[in-house]
Amino acid sequence: MIRAWLAGAHGKTGQVRLEWSMQRLAVLPLRIGLGAVRMPGGIVHAAVGTDEPRAVAAAVRDQLCGPVIQDVRTALGPTYWALVSYRADARWDGGTDTPLLGPGTYLGVPDVGVTEPPGAYWVVQPYGRDDLCELPDVADLIRRGRDAAAEVPA
Repeated sequence: MIRAWLAGAHGKTGQVRLEWSMQRLAVLPLRIGLGAVRMPGGIVHAAVGTDEPRAVAAAVRDQLCGPVIQDVRTALGPTYWALVSYRADARWDGGTDTPLLGPGTYLGVPDVGVTEPPGAYWVVQPYGRDDLCELPDVADLIRRGRDAAAEVPA
């Protein structure tokens, strides 16, 4: 059911399932109803007080209550994507380093069973159709991460 919901973002669900089976990752178009907020690892780690993967996963699960993907192989370093409900009238002022991504953007989405590296994996798996993070919760996590990072002496 979750695979079908995620694959439904793409016009060719068979292709998505093939990509998941062959490379653990499929590139899906974001759309109205399914968006993502990109969060640098440094902000997330500062917000939760650790970069230890299991502790990060537990804290992110508790604080965002929705699905989160991580990929350590990006040019930006460790990066997290909180999946959110995207609306055309969504208001987001997260800054250029934490954009809200929506229609016109593609995101590498791991198969739902991929919960550890290598590559992109689910830090927090989706549990059901439309199980998404709330934008205010994501904004709060980012704000706390920025505040915590600012308090660290150079």
